[in-house]
Amino acid sequence: MRVTPRRAPNAHARGVTLGEGRETDLGRRKAFKDSGSTILVLSNGKNTEKQYLGALKRERWGQPFHISFKNYAPLALVDHGISEKINSGYDHVWCVCDVDNFNVADALKKADVCGVRIALSEPCFEVWLILHKVDWRRSFQNAKEAERELKKILPKWDKANLKMEDFRADIEVAAHRAKKLGEPPNNNPSSSMWQLVEFLKLVDEKNVN
Repeated sequence: MRVTPRRAPNAHARGVTLGEGRETDLGRRKAFKDSGSTILVLSNGKNTEKQYLGALKRERWGQPFHISFKNYAPLALVDHGISEKINSGYDHVWCVCDVDNFNVADALKKADVCGVRIALSEPCFEVWLILHKVDWRRSFQNAKEAERELKKILPKWDKANLKMEDFRADIEVAAHRAKKLGEPPNNNPSSSMWQLVEFLKLVDEKNVN
């Protein structure tokens, strides 16, 4: 049976205090509503992913969106995303996470049933960054190997201090390359981050569920 989350009443009317990592500017929240869609992007990557997404947000990459970091495994991150969609009334929720050593099958299945999207990278988010610079096809043994390769390609790259100017001009190139690699977790390397960046650009132009 397909589960359809119910849209919750507006958080302002309930007097809800927004959670960790969430924008708390209520005027900003209203502006999101006025634009037609509210979008939450959850990440379990406290360094690279969080910095990259934050840079997209600051540079007004397409639609405005909220970002929240949670140190959860993929399935728990999806569960949190479902809860946010139901209780906070978000129109769209995305979870950004790595395959790494996780079995992500249950997370993918639950997300699909409950209307949450996942931007997954195999084995890790650094694959998505590599694709900004190189049309990479060779598989990685693990996340550490991908990080080492990114460091070779971009010697000044620092996991704890990502500089968006190293990647900003190549986002669409990375998306084109990622599409050719297939879908994670079945293909190594691969990343479905291209789906998220295209969604953020096109959400107002078409009805995306």
